[in-house]
Amino acid sequence: RLYAMEDARYLTEELLVRWRPETSPSQRAALTADLTETAQLAYSVNPGVVYQVPNGVDPLKRSNQLAESGAVLFSVPDFQLYRVPLSAGGGTNDPLFSNQWHLESTGQSGAQVDADIDVSGAWLTTRGSADVIVAVMDSGCELGHPDLASNSVQGIDVLEDDNDPSAESYLFGILTDNHGTSVAGVAAGIGNNGVGISGVAQECSHMAIRFLSDGNIFLQPTLQDEADSWNFARQNGASVMNCSWGPSGAAPIAGPTRAAIDDANQNGRGGLGMLTLFAAGNSGTNNSGNGYASYSGVVCVSASSDQDLLSSYSSFGPSVDICAPSNGGVNGVWTTDRLGSAG
Repeated sequence: RLYAMEDARYLTEELLVRWRPETSPSQRAALTADLTETAQLAYSVNPGVVYQVPNGVDPLKRSNQLAESGAVLFSVPDFQLYRVPLSAGGGTNDPLFSNQWHLESTGQSGAQVDADIDVSGAWLTTRGSADVIVAVMDSGCELGHPDLASNSVQGIDVLEDDNDPSAESYLFGILTDNHGTSVAGVAAGIGNNGVGISGVAQECSHMAIRFLSDGNIFLQPTLQDEADSWNFARQNGASVMNCSWGPSGAAPIAGPTRAAIDDANQNGRGGLGMLTLFAAGNSGTNNSGNGYASYSGVVCVSASSDQDLLSSYSSFGPSVDICAPSNGGVNGVWTTDRLGSAG
């Protein structure tokens, strides 16, 4: 069933359903005789089904009828969602590495010494590996960026249903999708190439999944888009899913999304599991109402400033697993940006 929430959602004409394994084909057919199957949610086992309701039928009422039948694990309308980006800010020979206090803070530009992740020490063990793929579920990416191009693997645009996850521009370039490019650079910007910045995992691959738009607020994802993002990442070998976004208000995690995360945890990387990280949130309050970041199946990350303090905007609470450098002090985080006038 569906419960009250603050998160803005808008009904579509489709339902997302996952049947109980013991529900027979004849029971499924009888319960959905008036519905049209349009797609599947590609879980490893027991795939979900997307149904379209007939004209004039209330999707919410029809979804609840299926939920109350006892024959399903979940039945929810494929809501269009309002998802908001949570800004990440922005030995290696990258010329801007000396500005990247979040990697190594020596007190540059007023930063607190050691308010960082001590990346140089970690790089003595590994700088990453091309076969380790970091999926960045965000607003697409500047795939031709010199600090991102050569370690990019095939991604997807679930927002507009194609295989090109490039960041977009609107209104003759006045509005642009920039957030995903910044996040990709923080995670896996190419390092030691004599160009720009370095990412944390400078030799890992990254996979752009265009799931939202920070340039076009009228273009918002659906619950199906959420589930499809994790399913695509799992099916295509991602090791990590990064989610620097969240619901606009208090919201429980949706059943189809939770099932996709659970599937990735259990069956990603050939059964070793795919790790999902969520930003704790930018509301500066306890994030217990954020069902995504507080879900036990993900790693929840809050933000610290260059003064080694919890950033004033960062959400907090018992669900937080890690607090790590971001914006909020004297300096922002140096990372990749869109090319040319879009940047």
